[in-house]
Amino acid sequence: MLVLEDAFNHAESAIAIEEMQERGIIVRTAQFPERDLNEIMRTLNGNMWRIGGVGYQSWWPDIIENRVVVNINPYNDQQKELFNNLLIELDIDPSRVQVTPGATSFRLY
Repeated sequence: MLVLEDAFNHAESAIAIEEMQERGIIVRTAQFPERDLNEIMRTLNGNMWRIGGVGYQSWWPDIIENRVVVNINPYNDQQKELFNNLLIELDIDPSRVQVTPGATSFRLY
């Protein structure tokens, strides 16, 4: 389970976290709130035509890594830089996005 740092400083939340840990639930600190990641998803969805131009293939929220994962193709330094520049233009903090390799094209003969 991911929780924000503030939860450890709030008495009722801290007690609930302690109870979860006693039951074996792994509790980790989330760097980014879920609402921020959802806002990134909405922004990406609203700008699909621009994102497609820089090689995106798919994206989804990764609750374990606490990021939005984006697959791009081709996956190389130039393409990653283009994508990060677009994130900045869209007012998205690139540290909240994990760029990963998309599926490569292949041809059957």
